[in-house]
Amino acid sequence: MWKVFGVEGTIPAFAEIWKQRMIDFSKRKKDRERFLKMIEESDVRYVLDAIREVHVFMVYLPTSYAREDLLFFKEFVVKVTKAAKVPMLEFDGVAQPNSVVITVQEDWNDYEWRRKNRPNWLESEEKRLKPKDGEESQDF
Repeated sequence: MWKVFGVEGTIPAFAEIWKQRMIDFSKRKKDRERFLKMIEESDVRYVLDAIREVHVFMVYLPTSYAREDLLFFKEFVVKVTKAAKVPMLEFDGVAQPNSVVITVQEDWNDYEWRRKNRPNWLESEEKRLKPKDGEESQDF
């Protein structure tokens, strides 16, 4: 059975379990309030890198955070993870290779960008085919 910090769960629930366990483990830590504010505002996702067989927890923080905030968050996560007496991720009692990625970058949606920035094809064709002043159209 899969376990995240000792809590059994299914793969779709890994990110939420990880987030909750980080909150639980942060008790009695210095600067806990700052960490709680940041983790509550974050978007945590679980991704399996199947090529390298590494389990990755992606933490997306709002873009309003500075580099110093990221460093604080990273150090806090490392401290909490080392203090935990259980592996971050395990399967049938065997610890699995894992990583945590912390970023303030937003995912780039290429499709959405193209959709917003392309010219309206139908409008441009209508303008191109519209007869100019003094010309007759060739409607059938």
